[in-house]
Amino acid sequence: MPSKLHQDSPKWRSVILCGDEDYLESVRSYRSGGHHPVHINDRLDGARYRVLHKFGYGGSSTVWLCQDNIYRTPTYVAIKILIALRNEANCRELHMAQHLRALGVDKQPGAHLLCFPLRDFRQTGPNGTHICIVYPVLGPPLDLARETFEDHFNQDDCARIVRGLVYEIVGKPETVKVVVKDLSGEHVLCPDIPQYLVHSIDFIEPHHLSGQISITDFGESFNHCTEGERLTGIPRAYCAPELVFDKKGGLAADLWALGCLAFEARTGKKMIWPADLLGPNDREYLMHVILLLGRLPDKWWDTVENRDAIIVRSDGGTHSRLELRMEKWGNPEEERSIDAKIRASCYRNTQLDRNIKILDISEAEVEVMSKLLEQLLQYEPEKRLAAQDAVNHEWFRM
Repeated sequence: MPSKLHQDSPKWRSVILCGDEDYLESVRSYRSGGHHPVHINDRLDGARYRVLHKFGYGGSSTVWLCQDNIYRTPTYVAIKILIALRNEANCRELHMAQHLRALGVDKQPGAHLLCFPLRDFRQTGPNGTHICIVYPVLGPPLDLARETFEDHFNQDDCARIVRGLVYEIVGKPETVKVVVKDLSGEHVLCPDIPQYLVHSIDFIEPHHLSGQISITDFGESFNHCTEGERLTGIPRAYCAPELVFDKKGGLAADLWALGCLAFEARTGKKMIWPADLLGPNDREYLMHVILLLGRLPDKWWDTVENRDAIIVRSDGGTHSRLELRMEKWGNPEEERSIDAKIRASCYRNTQLDRNIKILDISEAEVEVMSKLLEQLLQYEPEKRLAAQDAVNHEWFRM
């Protein structure tokens, strides 16, 4: 049944959505300065590219599977169309790719793990002129691959790939360090919005995937040598606390994200997963982090408003509100340390058995991995393990 969408505005009522709206970009993002309206079989860059399907979307772009008609044999590319507000001056994704190429990073060992643009062009539409970046076609992101190909997904192989990725990108001394978004309104279609929105493509055939991992999307990257520290739009699941409190971060924030990624790659679960369906939620994030690592440093804790909504002190000690919520949900044994969180990830509770083992991580690996993550997930950036020391850690050689 078509969704009731934005009834307050006749302009957007001409777009009918069927299915789950949670996995579609907001129709209101199609306006001046926003997304470029795209339909299946549209042509881009003159007639060179034909739109076949949608790969996905973000706050500042949509990504489309396209056929490149310049070649005689079928050739496919992924075209990222940025919102019109992203112009030449503020397009970090292009600037970073140009910067890395100028430094010769695309010729260095490990360059095959970075997804560089093939080319770019400009597409003018009703919402402005859009930068379009052409990439090679890759597979699904890590979390989607795990969910889609659960029967074919090997966590040991995933961890091995991530270990190799970290070694190639961070561990080589010659690698440049970059801190890795009708007049009644019912029968007249407005030109600045598409006639329909497209759900992202489904990846259903695992044998088409090579197993090669790649880093994509440099839209939030920056050169810390010239720009110092800055705020990035990294998702809360990988967000270091200094980005939340100090509104800036550098290489140390990447090391925090590395710890979260290592845990996810090995266990298939998020280390920190705040409920922020309506956007970044600092309070939810803090409850999860405090539950895992304990009280914040005073310099940050003293700035938190309405702290009683996060921490409860009782005769039984100091508790996160999240703990009490979990007790209410019947899950009082939620892990409260990195070591416990790794161990808990090896099991799944069902109605028949509360502890079915789904992942075999040895005691030796639990101990080694815990020590690594405890050194990476430190509140104070200066206390986190250095990048080179992280790469040389025993866990990356297991």
